[in-house]
Amino acid sequence: LAQVPRIALVPCVDLAAEVDAAATSELAVVRMGVEGHLLAHALVVLHGDDARAVAAVLTGRPAPTLGALERSAVQECANIVAGAYLAALAGLTGRTSMLAPPQLHCGAADAALGAALRETACPGGTVLCIESALRVRDREVPIRAWFLLVPSPGGLHALLDAVGLA
Repeated sequence: LAQVPRIALVPCVDLAAEVDAAATSELAVVRMGVEGHLLAHALVVLHGDDARAVAAVLTGRPAPTLGALERSAVQECANIVAGAYLAALAGLTGRTSMLAPPQLHCGAADAALGAALRETACPGGTVLCIESALRVRDREVPIRAWFLLVPSPGGLHALLDAVGLA
């Protein structure tokens, strides 16, 4: 179950602050290409502890580190989150898109976020940022996740125009 507490348009240079990450804090950033009517990249960002909690729930075992199975679980969770948001956008715009296979970047926030963003058209651009709270069984505190949509150049205006916000 996901709650959507906040949606914002954020300059690319402000993303680390937007996801509450100090330069040295640990992040898991999953990047997926978006193809179809919307050309973009989708990123799902989790703090390190939250990524390990997701992995533990999905694998059914403790995840003190992110090995191959745990990394796969985090990628699958990100794929589900990104797919849900893209489906919602398709419902609003009538334009469908598909996700490319996910790539996970883990480590210090500046390195993980930087590695994921280098593959996008983000530098100098604006990102649609949706902060979410994911409710997970047997966990009282929701897991915070950020869905970032990094449109191709000109894509943000086209997206906002499609939903009547341009």
